[in-house]
Amino acid sequence: MNPDVTLRPMAQHDAPMLFDLESRPEVNRYQSYDVFDLEQAERYAREAEESWASGDFPTWQEFVIEAQGAWAGRIGFEHDDGRATVWFAILPAFQGQGIARAALAQVVELIRQAGLTEIWGYCDPDNIPSARLMLASGFQEQAPEASGDRAFCLPLPGE
Repeated sequence: MNPDVTLRPMAQHDAPMLFDLESRPEVNRYQSYDVFDLEQAERYAREAEESWASGDFPTWQEFVIEAQGAWAGRIGFEHDDGRATVWFAILPAFQGQGIARAALAQVVELIRQAGLTEIWGYCDPDNIPSARLMLASGFQEQAPEASGDRAFCLPLPGE
């Protein structure tokens, strides 16, 4: 694992970097949502910050990924009924360096410690790097979604 990769809760002041990340076509090309404008980024960052006030283990958690002290991307998940769904996006300058893998490992451990039973991830069929990351992280490929997205599941053994 990359020891220089840390996660921290996303906050309102992250909106400009979130906008930078999510407005890049090379980052957004595989996403199922439109490119963020600054107003959407501000709203998303504000809502992410507010979600942290909702309890000890909020149902929606969004983190900033920092690598070597720099804002490198985001990773998050939501959970319900023992199941979590995870997502991530990395700035191009930080891709291919093991940063997403280190961040995903941290989130998997957080979810495992919370006692959830499985983690799901989805990606566009053409998003080969994300699929490889999930497979390398122990996720097992499942039947594709009706949307055509590839689906991956990581069962978490109970204590």
